[in-house]
Amino acid sequence: MSFLTLSHIEQGYAQQPLFNDFNLSIGEGQLVSLLGPSGCGKSTLLRLVAGLTPLQGGRIHLAGRDISHCAPRERGIGMVFQSYALFPNLSVFDNVAFALVQQKQPKAQIRQAVEAMLEQVELSELANRLPRQLSGGQCQRVALARALVCKPRLLLLDEPLSALDARIRRHLREQIRQLQQAYGLTTLFVTHDQEEALTLSDHIVLMECGRIVQQGNAAEVYSAPVNEFAARFIGHYNVLSASEAQQLSGHAQTQALAIRPEALLLSTQPQTLTGHCAPQPVQVERLQLLGNVLRYQVRCGELSLTCDRLNQHPQQVFAVGQQLWLSVPLAALRPLAA
Repeated sequence: MSFLTLSHIEQGYAQQPLFNDFNLSIGEGQLVSLLGPSGCGKSTLLRLVAGLTPLQGGRIHLAGRDISHCAPRERGIGMVFQSYALFPNLSVFDNVAFALVQQKQPKAQIRQAVEAMLEQVELSELANRLPRQLSGGQCQRVALARALVCKPRLLLLDEPLSALDARIRRHLREQIRQLQQAYGLTTLFVTHDQEEALTLSDHIVLMECGRIVQQGNAAEVYSAPVNEFAARFIGHYNVLSASEAQQLSGHAQTQALAIRPEALLLSTQPQTLTGHCAPQPVQVERLQLLGNVLRYQVRCGELSLTCDRLNQHPQQVFAVGQQLWLSVPLAALRPLAA
C-alpha cells in the first residue's frame, strides 16, 4: 500500500516545464532512491514533498493525508541537505535539540531524546562542540540526528554524502541504512551516484529530464536496463547498435543491445563455450585499475568494448597491446527500447 503518493505533478520554471503529469508511489518503510543526472528534477521533487517549493499542479498524499499545500512544519517530514545547514553558533547538542525546543517539549524529555540520538550516530563525546570543530562526516551525522530526533513520518535526504571523501561516504552510507531499517522509516534519497543507489535502496527510480525512465529494485534496474540511457547510466554497459550487435554475436539483430562489462570473458586462448558466441580476437587498448576491478578497453574489429575482471592475481593482468580472445554469453545480451 502506498505511503507517499505523488499524483499528476506539474512543475516548471520560467515557462519551461520540468514535470508533466509525474506520478510516483512509495511503500511504507521503504528506502527509495531518486537516481539521475544533475538537472533531471530529483532535488526539486524533494523540495515539493517537503513544502519548500510551492506545488503548481497535482497532489501529494502522505499516510493518506493530502499535504499538497501544507506548510513544511505541518508535514511531519525530516530533511537532510547536502550542505548540512547547521546553526554555526549552536553546539552539536543544541543543533539536534533545536526542533524539540521550538515545539516547547519538557527539558528533561529533550535531553533524553537528544542524548539517545547522539549515541545512535556515535557523537555523544562531541555534544558540546561547535560545527566548525567537526569534520564533514561528523557535521552530516549531526544533520541526520537533527532530522531523526523529531521522529518524522518521512525522511528526505538530498545528496547528503556527495561532499564527503570515499571512505567516510561508505561508512555514513551504512549508518544511514542501519538507522532507516531500525526505525522502519520511509525514506526518499536523492543521488546521482549509481553505487549509492544500488547498495542502499529497496527501490530505485531512475530519472531523466523530469520523467521516470525505469524503476524497480536494484537487481532489476541493474540487470535489465530498458533503454540506452538506463544502460549507460546504471552499469557502464556496452551499448551496441543492431549492426554492431550482429558483428559481435554472429547472429542477425534487429534492435540495439547492451551487455555488462563483467559479462564479457577475456582469455589468452580461444575457448568454445556453451551458450557463447564464437570467440573473437581482440587487442587491449587501455587498462584502468579500479581497486578490486581491472577495467580493460579492447578493440574487436571496428568495436571498442569495456571488459571488467576481478583483480585477483597481479600475474594475471593483461598488458596494453596484448592480443586476446573474447567470448560473449548470448544470455547476457539485453535488448534496448528505442
